[in-house]
Amino acid sequence: MRSFDEAAVCTVSPACIAKQAMPGEEKRAWRSLWSEDKTFWDLGEAHPSLPPLLERARIQLGFELRGARVFVPGCGRGHEAAYLARQGARVEAVDYAPEAIEAARQRYPDVPGLTFEVADAFHAPPAAQGRFDAVVDRAMLCAIESSDRPRYLRACAERLRPGGLLVSVAFLEVRLPSGPPFPISADELSSHTCSWLDPVIMEPVLATTMTDYIHRELLVIQRKRSSS
Repeated sequence: MRSFDEAAVCTVSPACIAKQAMPGEEKRAWRSLWSEDKTFWDLGEAHPSLPPLLERARIQLGFELRGARVFVPGCGRGHEAAYLARQGARVEAVDYAPEAIEAARQRYPDVPGLTFEVADAFHAPPAAQGRFDAVVDRAMLCAIESSDRPRYLRACAERLRPGGLLVSVAFLEVRLPSGPPFPISADELSSHTCSWLDPVIMEPVLATTMTDYIHRELLVIQRKRSSS
């Protein structure tokens, strides 16, 4: 298990870097972390809760990864995106940091059905709207503050076809003095998505990640309404 060193995490946390920064500098802080290889949040593999959560989507909702078109925002080094593609999904993974996309392409250069692009996950261009069977959010939801979440989640919902799924392993309880990551409750998530998505699974669990600053996680599956 990765031990929790508050001072060390704060040193590389974009929130700590940007506390006294002017607006817009937080993005540069994220890029700096990638450039300096200070990606303390990277597990080195897909989140262990993701495969069983997707299996529940298959059993409860008939969702099949093979052949599905999946969008992965804030993909980082692409561990989740690569896992999904290896299960037969067609995956479009994005990150706004070019350094992250370069790292992902180096880590997973030849996975069929997987593409990595530098793009803004907060905006769903017309060509992307209704394009995807699922949006899989591994950490981006909890990398952004509450005030930014409605815009991000709206873009996620816009990318989904009717009946498409938002799948997330979010952080419910975080043992850090400040974020990111920022925790999110089921009530907050529902308040941001209730106009477009219906909850299927909202399940608090003890964290399965190999870090000791994440105490509880929130397993999430929401389905886009046909009338959205």
